[in-house]
Amino acid sequence: MFRNTDNIYKYSSSLQTFIAIFMFTSRTVFRQKIHKHFFFSTKIPFSVSAFDTKTGLRVAVKKLSRPFQSIIHAKRTYRELRLLKHMKHENVIGLLDVFTPAKSLEEFNDVYLVTHLMGADLNNIVKCQKLTDDHVQFLIYQILRGLKYIHSADIIHRDLKPSNLAVNEDCELKVMQSEGPIGLTVI
Repeated sequence: MFRNTDNIYKYSSSLQTFIAIFMFTSRTVFRQKIHKHFFFSTKIPFSVSAFDTKTGLRVAVKKLSRPFQSIIHAKRTYRELRLLKHMKHENVIGLLDVFTPAKSLEEFNDVYLVTHLMGADLNNIVKCQKLTDDHVQFLIYQILRGLKYIHSADIIHRDLKPSNLAVNEDCELKVMQSEGPIGLTVI
């Protein structure tokens, strides 16, 4: 059940909503809105950090609104879900969970993607502070490990740049998929 009551309103007996935009099951506890690059590299209009009461993890939740509104949107959604589902490496953003609050097909409009919460993207970090040589070496090592994993799955990252690299407060890095249709490509 939600424990943080700021800007949270009861939606129905089993669902909660955050400012009528986000609906969660009782498994997640809303924490705060997060910056668009905290967990996925796509420009996220609706994303929040949350606490998963089942796993005990702080997570990021991305809302895909009307992901199947057209064939193009459906293909992008399917590609994102398929690739994220199979990414299971400590240096690559992967999918922890997918859910919808809809109880029937008629109510089905939104899909929520859950992944690990990251602190910032590398682009924001290098703008704010100077990195030591040790930090640079460790970050490059993690980038190469993530890319090796992605390439071993016959996937090419077509937009690798600092804003597509998520870093947390422990200097752990994860390669994120790119914005829009560019992103990851299966070869």
